[in-house]
Amino acid sequence: MDNKIKVSVLIMLMVLSYLYFFKFHEYEAMKEINRTIVKQGLHRNDILRQTKLKKDRNRDVYYSEIIFKDDVNTVYTYFLFTFT
Repeated sequence: MDNKIKVSVLIMLMVLSYLYFFKFHEYEAMKEINRTIVKQGLHRNDILRQTKLKKDRNRDVYYSEIIFKDDVNTVYTYFLFTFT
């Protein structure tokens, strides 16, 4: 019984660590990118296409490439340094 508790606690810690170090930072990066778009006077409806949020592990950066409806010939890259 004692080993089951230890294994359960270890698994729970691993899951929580994964959620914090990966999913939480992705969520915060996407939220910040959306906040930046709004600060620029744009809206989510102005976006024609957006890539899924990606992580560049070499530079510790999350980024997403966006094409706006009124400027289809330009790809804008929004990024956020995570410092983790």
